[in-house]
Amino acid sequence: MNLNYEIIKSKRKTICVTIERNNNIIIKAPNQASDEQIKDFFDKKQLWIYTKLEEKKCLSYSFKNREFVNGEGFYYLGRMYKLKLVENVDFQLRFYKNSFELNKKYIFNGKKIFVERYKKRFNKKIFPRVKLLAEENGFEINKISIKDLGNRWGSCTSNNNINFHWKIMLAPVSVIEYIIIHELCHTKEKNHSPKFWDLVYKYMPDYQNHKEWLKRNGGELVL
Repeated sequence: MNLNYEIIKSKRKTICVTIERNNNIIIKAPNQASDEQIKDFFDKKQLWIYTKLEEKKCLSYSFKNREFVNGEGFYYLGRMYKLKLVENVDFQLRFYKNSFELNKKYIFNGKKIFVERYKKRFNKKIFPRVKLLAEENGFEINKISIKDLGNRWGSCTSNNNINFHWKIMLAPVSVIEYIIIHELCHTKEKNHSPKFWDLVYKYMPDYQNHKEWLKRNGGELVL
């Protein structure tokens, strides 16, 4: 397997490599680093990169999509709740007595129904939080949306429209807060430069904990 990588240069002192959630390989290097120096570093790191990619591959196999059966667990704000299938009711899905209850008639549309519930809860609980954090900290944002973003938890467009993946509703509140801060900081810094991470640190000094949590557990937040 040939490995391709992206180079990001900045005012840093050392060369390092990171593997993104979508398995993109990023080489971060000082502005003065030559192509030869970067290639030499990459060649020396290939074994480590292959190992990490294989670990991520195995990890992804260990997580399975949810089944809409009695007793299956579904995440909401970092906690897992059991599913109970019910009959002769006038609702599709509800949260009742620490369980999700799904009308049996809608099992085959279970994922769609859960996603719509997560989106509604986002609009009620998280949307106001995004606006508040933006207003309190001087971030200028336009539209806020929740959608399916594939491998990304959030995104910020060039005109400061902020999008969030509906799956953030499965994560703990503190992790959601990190994702919000991350995207708000992109309204000022559009890349992942040291300046960007300094800005994230300013608003969330413990952001590394939440970033690592997502790296370790994000694959389990599935439907």
